[in-house]
Amino acid sequence: HILQILHTAALNLRDFFSADGDGLTGTELESDQYKSLVKELDLLCLSTRELVHRCCADLAEQQAKAVGSPEHKYGELTLSVGYVKETSNIEVTIFQGRNLPALDKSGLSDPYVELALLPGFHFQNGSKKAKTPVQHKTLNPTFNYEAVLSASQESMEVKGTIVVLGAYDHDILGKNDFMGICMVPCNDIPQISNRSSLLDANSPKRRNVTLPLFHIEESKALQELALRHQFSDQEAVEFLNVLSKNYQRRLSLKKR
Repeated sequence: HILQILHTAALNLRDFFSADGDGLTGTELESDQYKSLVKELDLLCLSTRELVHRCCADLAEQQAKAVGSPEHKYGELTLSVGYVKETSNIEVTIFQGRNLPALDKSGLSDPYVELALLPGFHFQNGSKKAKTPVQHKTLNPTFNYEAVLSASQESMEVKGTIVVLGAYDHDILGKNDFMGICMVPCNDIPQISNRSSLLDANSPKRRNVTLPLFHIEESKALQELALRHQFSDQEAVEFLNVLSKNYQRRLSLKKR
């Protein structure tokens, strides 16, 4: 692959001119332009699956940044989540949303939430989705909605697999308006034995969490996936179709 050849050539040139410490210094060799080139080539040499994992890691970092922010300008969702090993199911209960954006002329919204598993290639049923009912004319909806998403034990242990939740304002006419997303890494979801064990004080409990919603920052990895999407890379298509269509409508998939 030509990109891998260029990447190797860049590293070899650095080694050649360093001459085992007798040539140019590291500061002279590794200029900002050189570092930027190598970083770009590193990214371009990744497989599509590796890029998808990089994007999921970026989402996790953006979620952590949103949690640490004193201002949650897109509102937040309160939920509980647990993994039942016996049934190979992730059980998610979305309790409520708070301080969601006002996207209707009335100063209110008609919010609902969609859930999906990403990346789809790690799950038998792909990026299976679920959706709460719409709650009308409120910025503080109560959902009390339970979703069950199928996931093997192996997929739960893969670093980078996530449950993504997207909040929207339902519109009768036109497209539904995007509010924000939040996510939970699958390897952070506790195992629970079954529903009845939740009554046992000594059994593992679901994780209860309130997560701020955020808007996706379009990273280099995401831009590269969008480019591969144009060339019908199936794994890029499946990942971005979920992320773009259901969670972040302003993500550009147009030709550059």
